[in-house]
Amino acid sequence: MMMINRQTCGVVIIAIAIAAAFLSFNPVIKGGEDFTFVEATIDEIQAAFAENKLTSRQLVEFYITQIEKLNPRLKSVLEVNPDARNQADEADLARKRRSRDDQGRRSLGKLHGVPVLLKDTIATKDKLNTTAGSYALLGSVVGRDATVVERLRDAGAVILGKASLTEWYSFRSLGKIPNGWCARGGQAQNPYLPSGDPCGSSSGSSISVAANMVAVSLGSETHGSILCPADHNSVVGFKPTVGLTSRAGVIPVLPIHDTIGPISRTVSDAVYLLDLIVGFDPRDYEATSEAAKFIPVGGYKQFLNRDGLKGKRLGVVRNLFNSRNVSTIIPAFEHHLNTLRKSGATIVDNLEISNVGVISNPSKNGELTAMLAGFKTSVNDYLKDLVSSPVRSLADIIAFNQKNSVLENIKEYGQDTFITSEKTSGFGEKERKAVELMEKLSRDGIEKLMTKNKLDATVTPGTHIISVLAIGGYPGITVPAGYDSNGMPFGLCFGGLKGTEPKLIEVAYTFEQATLVRKQPPLSKSIGFTEENLFQKSTQSLRGVIEVNPYALHLADKVDRERKAKAPSSLLCLHGIPILVKDNIATKDKMNRTAGSFALLGSTVPRNAFVVTNLIEAGAIILGKASLSEWAHFRGAAPSGWCARSGQGKNPYVLSADPCGSSSGSTISVAANMAAVTLGTETDGSILCPSSYNSIVGIKPTVGLTSQDGVIPISPKQDTVG
Repeated sequence: MMMINRQTCGVVIIAIAIAAAFLSFNPVIKGGEDFTFVEATIDEIQAAFAENKLTSRQLVEFYITQIEKLNPRLKSVLEVNPDARNQADEADLARKRRSRDDQGRRSLGKLHGVPVLLKDTIATKDKLNTTAGSYALLGSVVGRDATVVERLRDAGAVILGKASLTEWYSFRSLGKIPNGWCARGGQAQNPYLPSGDPCGSSSGSSISVAANMVAVSLGSETHGSILCPADHNSVVGFKPTVGLTSRAGVIPVLPIHDTIGPISRTVSDAVYLLDLIVGFDPRDYEATSEAAKFIPVGGYKQFLNRDGLKGKRLGVVRNLFNSRNVSTIIPAFEHHLNTLRKSGATIVDNLEISNVGVISNPSKNGELTAMLAGFKTSVNDYLKDLVSSPVRSLADIIAFNQKNSVLENIKEYGQDTFITSEKTSGFGEKERKAVELMEKLSRDGIEKLMTKNKLDATVTPGTHIISVLAIGGYPGITVPAGYDSNGMPFGLCFGGLKGTEPKLIEVAYTFEQATLVRKQPPLSKSIGFTEENLFQKSTQSLRGVIEVNPYALHLADKVDRERKAKAPSSLLCLHGIPILVKDNIATKDKMNRTAGSFALLGSTVPRNAFVVTNLIEAGAIILGKASLSEWAHFRGAAPSGWCARSGQGKNPYVLSADPCGSSSGSTISVAANMAAVTLGTETDGSILCPSSYNSIVGIKPTVGLTSQDGVIPISPKQDTVG
């Protein structure tokens, strides 16, 4: 264990910035100046790619900057993918090759190079976690990507990160956990109205799209979990027919109702994403084989038709409406009905669904009974399939929560539904009758209503129809429709029978184009952050950091709790201090150790470097990996500060000046206040030279004073860590 004299702690801390307030530089990379990032659509992004006005790397940098600036307040993103920049670079390279090799004859696809955020229940076989917002699954390892993720990767999309959610889809304790809260991310906030309900459970996916923290996202829905948060955060949410998109690799609730769908700022973006993820999947055989018959030849984008409302019959089911801000929403709804009429639709008004009180109540319609048994069975199956996991059953999760009650806030929010679910014993006669009841209510309700009135779709304000769509596995799409007197968004929801996505797309797209109601949230103004300086920040490129540790916030929360529980005198001086380590120092976590080279990307180390173990035991936070001169200059005549993985590191004082190396990223990052302290390595000048050139303190210890264990070597008789 590393021993530190607290009286001389300030002497021991390495690489401290001398002048903290000097930074006023605005380094800018070329390209992207003519592109408007905020509210950019997929079509606009692809056009900018084609015209060489934008790169995927620049787009990713913009969204990561948005996340860094807005997420501390909105809390809608749990993790940023440390490989997102690399994926963007690969997309840019593929685009260049296509342009060179076939003169642009082949299209790379609508999502190629576009960042996508995933709900934290959708498995990714990479450095990201899949946890349903719970610490119980932190560190679990999935066997492979979810099928929808495989399809995104095959299309060249960039996996930007994992979105927050209502923990365990609210199912840990129905009615007690606030919408948008999870233990790992805290309470997510509606970007339009801080006191407003963000809804859930796909809260983070919706908030992040609304606040321009990502282009598009994927959510999941069992009962309103796409449609409701999309409605409340003024974005488009598309809930597909159950089985149209594969659920393989997604943490389940009730498989007969679970579905994966797009969340976006426009209908067209949602459709492009839907086209990519639909289709048969042998890993989700029964549901996807049944729904595959609904997929039209040529996909769904052909239904993005501005005349899509002509001849359509839309039903208004009045007995579904509730009283949320009727004074604002109902007049707006009536106005929108007139717009639908003017666009060619026939409105069949004042319809009623029989037994609507039963249908809208999960305790009466059979849904809760089915969920309680279905969740236990399906989540146990999911957990058993994991390569490794701290928990292997619902019972294990309950025990984890009890043991970590403060971490999971059990006292306030409980886990009553989990406990009730654990007491079930599979799908028996009671559960089968519950499913039969839902099927009967659907046949006698929405199906009978739509058939009798020859409807193409239903139209309702807000989220009134979600229960109807949930128990039948029906599709729905919500489109921004306005804002109430407090500024809280609401949408128009179009619902239909199974497989009617083409009609829903035509109706929703035409309505959207006729109204264009959506506006970006006022959040950027409230925090004094404009698109202009967002662009400056997104394009400034010191290239001092290769990866940010996805566990950093979790580690910070952990040491904060330790500080509250322990006497200050018992804590070492590095306790709670974020430290960046050079990318040749091993960390046994989600980060790479590559010496800046793609040759080692994805390699796995058996343990932390000895110096990292000492830092962790002292309570330091490993913030990420710093860039460097690739292979410590030993590869060949590369410039100081350059490596393949991150490009050319820049001196923060004079951008054209030599940053020196090889510990360039470690010193640049401290000088630019990107980290409190860092660790570098030296064989011949690799700490002292970049420290001098970047105006910080660097200490090169006597060789052997610090362990080289777990550090990529150059010459062990000269190597030292400092």
